[in-house]
Amino acid sequence: MKDLVEGYDPATAPAMLVPRVGHTVSKEGVGIVSRSRINPNTGLPFTSARDVVARDIKELRRVYPDIPNTKLQELIKLNKSMYPEMR
Repeated sequence: MKDLVEGYDPATAPAMLVPRVGHTVSKEGVGIVSRSRINPNTGLPFTSARDVVARDIKELRRVYPDIPNTKLQELIKLNKSMYPEMR
């Protein structure tokens, strides 16, 4: 993300606390949340921060279907407010 967003700092960037299973340890039947720098639609590295956030939200929904949509929307809004590139 540092390559796509000026001033991005992972220590202060919006984040969501999720269980270890599904994040770093494979979750039965679904695997883990993708952290790949490669866009699965193009086979090339991501070129848009917005696309990375969209992928992350999609992955959170896939691995953790019980996360309320309102919380994911809050995460999206926070990213948009902190980083103009996300709009």
